Amino acid sequence: MDAFVIWTNISVWYVTYYFLNHTGVKHIPLNTHWTTSPCQGTLWITGKDLPYGDYFTAIKSSWEHREDSNCTLITYEEMLANPRDSIVRIASFLGTKYVHRLYGQCDDGGHGTGSSSDDFLLDRIIRETSFKAMKSNHELKNHFRKGIAGDWRAVMTRDESDLIDERVRDEWMGTGLESLWEREMKW
Repeated sequence: MDAFVIWTNISVWYVTYYFLNHTGVKHIPLNTHWTTSPCQGTLWITGKDLPYGDYFTAIKSSWEHREDSNCTLITYEEMLANPRDSIVRIASFLGTKYVHRLYGQCDDGGHGTGSSSDDFLLDRIIRETSFKAMKSNHELKNHFRKGIAGDWRAVMTRDESDLIDERVRDEWMGTGLESLWEREMKW
């Protein structure tokens, strides 16, 4: 089985989960007692308070397969910093025919079939998947936050961040994961 996984760092993940909890997203089972902070209480850090299990365990399990030929891992922060490279990497994972399509010109439907438009499919994907474009075209405009890396610092306290850092050290030390988001997780 093939797997393509897009990760985000733990601080962003919890802030996103908290945000979804308070915007009424109906298709995600949410923890309704988080009321004042994404880190209210301590059960969240153990993974026992989450509907789909422990974040740390899931990430570590995926990480163990990072070198497998049928697995590709990419971080959200990578995608923000280098959207062009990230899109090509995703297309490469899906198959070379998709990489070739990225460099084909778009027809009116945006299918990269080599039609008369001067716009390459890759350029169109980059433009239409930007945070600004997605927020302006989406019916759930309030569902979006800021779309920038590191904004979790505006929501979490330093003490909450330190709790996460401690769990990262406890769970991931020696795996390589402890340094994956080192820059993004610095206070």
